[in-house]
Amino acid sequence: QVRDESYVEAQKAFAAQDYVSCLASLNKIDPSLVDAAILGLKNQAREISEEVQRLNWHISQALEMKQYDGLLEFVDQYLALQSGDHERQQLRFRSTFPR
Repeated sequence: QVRDESYVEAQKAFAAQDYVSCLASLNKIDPSLVDAAILGLKNQAREISEEVQRLNWHISQALEMKQYDGLLEFVDQYLALQSGDHERQQLRFRSTFPR
């Protein structure tokens, strides 16, 4: 019961691009009940969560150092994984960056 409920919660969180909640739901599942589908979702959510953090770091660093060349590539990659991030959406649709 807990396994199935947690897995459904995790799938919903993953679909909503909430990878941290996805992992939290999957971590509620007793390790003895983990199957290939659960493990696959957990690995995928972990990898994407790490990539989101990496991209966010690059974006923040570029903005802080005013290094705008290549910034939109990072923003586009980030938004592909976190499409609901309004702050990054605004950054994406900014037509020019200060020099």
